[in-house]
Amino acid sequence: MEVLTTDITYLPFGNSMLYLSSIMDVYNGEIVAYKIDNKQDQRLVNDTLNQIDIPENCIL
Repeated sequence: MEVLTTDITYLPFGNSMLYLSSIMDVYNGEIVAYKIDNKQDQRLVNDTLNQIDIPENCIL
């Protein structure tokens, strides 16, 4: 993993909204981590980032 990108996608779910936080490897398009939650907050992003070991020279 040399270059990673992140995104938060809004997912309508019935009368509420869910949030998909994902991390993608730009080289091959692989989703290397994701988390879905009912709150869009810092914890959602941190939980997603904590799923992988980001190499020292990786661009995020």
